[in-house]
Amino acid sequence: MRQKKSTEARAWLKRNKNKHGFASNRFGETANARSAVQRLYAAGAKKVLVSGIRDEARRIEHEGGPYADTLLVVLPRGAKRDQVMMVADDLEPDESGFDRGRLRLWWD
Repeated sequence: MRQKKSTEARAWLKRNKNKHGFASNRFGETANARSAVQRLYAAGAKKVLVSGIRDEARRIEHEGGPYADTLLVVLPRGAKRDQVMMVADDLEPDESGFDRGRLRLWWD
């Protein structure tokens, strides 16, 4: 299995043809994950990345596209940081933490 490190979330989710391509146990359809990423940007996130992308040929053939379950959120400074953290908390990740200065959100 080949895994990319990370890529910008809006673009990845937009081009992903897998109807359930991101943390389907939490978001259901990929369109709902796109809305969640947009909420993070609207709150002030500097960048949102999809990480741990699973893009095996068999998965793409059967599901229509790759799958992932982790976001890395580059946080702004100041009050916007608190706003982004509140949105992240509202997304109810199964785990969260900091990874190289970025907020890591993961759904099982």
